[in-house]
Amino acid sequence: MDAAMAMLLAASVVENEHFGFGGQSPILIYSANSGEVTAVNGIGTAPKLATLEFFLDQGGIPHGIQSGTIPPMPGAIITALEHFGSKTFTEVAQPAITYADGFPLGEYSHRTYKRYEKAGEIVEPTIIKLMKPNGRLPDPGEIFSQPDLAQTLRTLVDVERFNLHKGRNSALIAVKNEFYRGSIAREIVRFHEEHGGLHRMEDYDDFTTKLAPALSTNYAGCHIYKHGSWTQGPALLEMLNILEGYDLKSMGHNSADYIHVLVEIIKIALADRDHHLGDSDFSAVPIEGLLSKEYALERRSQINMKKANLEHYLQGDPYLYQNQKLTIEESEELPLDFESIYDEGVSGTTCINVVDSLGNMVSATPSGPNGWQTPVMGNTGILMNARLGQFIFDKSVNPHNVVEPGKRPRTTLSPTIVLQNGKPFMALSTPGTDLQEQSLLQVLLNILIFDMNPQEAVEAARFETLHMFASGTTSLIEEGAVKLEGRFPEESIEGLKNRGHKTTVVGDYANNTGVTVVMFNPQTGSIAGGADVRRDRYAIGW
Repeated sequence: MDAAMAMLLAASVVENEHFGFGGQSPILIYSANSGEVTAVNGIGTAPKLATLEFFLDQGGIPHGIQSGTIPPMPGAIITALEHFGSKTFTEVAQPAITYADGFPLGEYSHRTYKRYEKAGEIVEPTIIKLMKPNGRLPDPGEIFSQPDLAQTLRTLVDVERFNLHKGRNSALIAVKNEFYRGSIAREIVRFHEEHGGLHRMEDYDDFTTKLAPALSTNYAGCHIYKHGSWTQGPALLEMLNILEGYDLKSMGHNSADYIHVLVEIIKIALADRDHHLGDSDFSAVPIEGLLSKEYALERRSQINMKKANLEHYLQGDPYLYQNQKLTIEESEELPLDFESIYDEGVSGTTCINVVDSLGNMVSATPSGPNGWQTPVMGNTGILMNARLGQFIFDKSVNPHNVVEPGKRPRTTLSPTIVLQNGKPFMALSTPGTDLQEQSLLQVLLNILIFDMNPQEAVEAARFETLHMFASGTTSLIEEGAVKLEGRFPEESIEGLKNRGHKTTVVGDYANNTGVTVVMFNPQTGSIAGGADVRRDRYAIGW
């Protein structure tokens, strides 16, 4: 846990094009002491001014300062350290502070910065100040510093040191209070009030980070654990439940039959995601029905091995499997000319997976900001996230994920932990917005069914379906579309076309995810890692 929190903090500095200290991060923790998997709900809430009526008047959730949730990262880090760690915030924050003082910019980050510049996104004054301190973007290898963020982190460190005489946990709580109720929150709120933002002190006063048991299902002799309905994690569990009825090994890896079955199952589970998942603190999400084996059996029967299902709406009725009736909600009478400003979901995510010699495991999917469309919040150096964009507006599509004050948007961020025979086995996660569960499913099956080692599993050719709603929208990305990397057999591609899939072949490593995996052998204590060549990824041990 100490290592994972240090990595989260460091990533918020050195990967600020994908993740910042004001971002989000659901965290899964396997404790070797308890043998349990716990979910840390590192998802921000909507401020009290973020009402449905407000955004309807705006024409949607606009890019910029009004698109951010209350920053959950500090609360998630402190909560995780408090309950599962052993070090102080000062100790785990030290690498991040060192990097904030200056680090050599990587090539991947530089390419991302240049892409944002070419798209005309580096225009907001606070972003220009951050990214172009010398009037230009830094070059690869050039020392890049974030002095305001370094000072914010040092402020939190100073508060902890001042309170350490009260004990480690009291000092950690003092750090959390300084962020959410002290000088940092006041500076963030000042900036919002002066620039048309929605954050107010009462939003920070009310913010809490929750711990909850992780959800799970069993597949191929393993228990796979995911976050709850505030993420898309349950969709992967539903996919695995449906897959139980197929002999995938006999189909052959990446054969036409294999890809077809997976694509059809992914489409079904993501349709259920789009229509049934959301913040269970605000409504009765049908999670019991969605994850029941009986529901999976019904959904499996709807798959035609000879033909792709191109229906627009593929969601089922999981309420039947938990003695609850599905109630269709009426929409809020959206204006006739209403067209959401925010129609691209969100982007910018990384991933962290850690295991130690005792088998303790952590999987996290940190994310935010969204390009450079959200500002740096005042003098804090903290980039704001854009996660309000994963809410929708129409209750008739999904009553559980309509924007509402205090509510958490259903996020795409989705870490994963796997136990085998009750023992620690694997942690994996990936960036990639709506593609995360698709890639994680393929990597899991590569390991569990086709006996690949972690590196083979993440490097193997991947496909993706676009027959789903982009998160934050209520329409299909592209009906029947399947993208395949160039390394798939030609007979597999032709077999998919013959079933009605609209296939496109892309580059050999063009799938826009970046899975990392760590594996643990409880008998030998050996640890293995796999890191995706599609992004700047590598595995390291120390």
